[in-house]
Amino acid sequence: MKRILSEAIYGIGFGAFAYLMLLLFKTPATFPSQKNILTVIVMSALIGMLSEILQTDNFPIVRLLLHFGLTLLIVLAATAYEGKLVLALHSVIFWLIFITIYVFVWIVLILMSYLRVKKINETLAKRNHKKQN
Repeated sequence: MKRILSEAIYGIGFGAFAYLMLLLFKTPATFPSQKNILTVIVMSALIGMLSEILQTDNFPIVRLLLHFGLTLLIVLAATAYEGKLVLALHSVIFWLIFITIYVFVWIVLILMSYLRVKKINETLAKRNHKKQN
């Protein structure tokens, strides 16, 4: 339960960042409604929790495709809730933004994982060095 909550919080962080970046570059600028903000929070938390699928070592390609598909379904459900599903489905921009954000988040997660493993390895190396002396 603790891990799922942690994943939801990470998801909200990524979702909030992505949403703010979209607002930053949106022309003309719009003011987000409370409904928009709540939708982004719920959608991002669900996508974060969904990343728990990727925590096992079995069938990495299948899990990635499953995660991508379920993430897309969550985004489309949120878009439908906002009343913009038909517009989004026929918009090349929607698909470009969705894929760009998905890939960007994956790059950030891979980098974060790499840095975490590097820090752990450095700590272990220091500990082993102290034991040898």
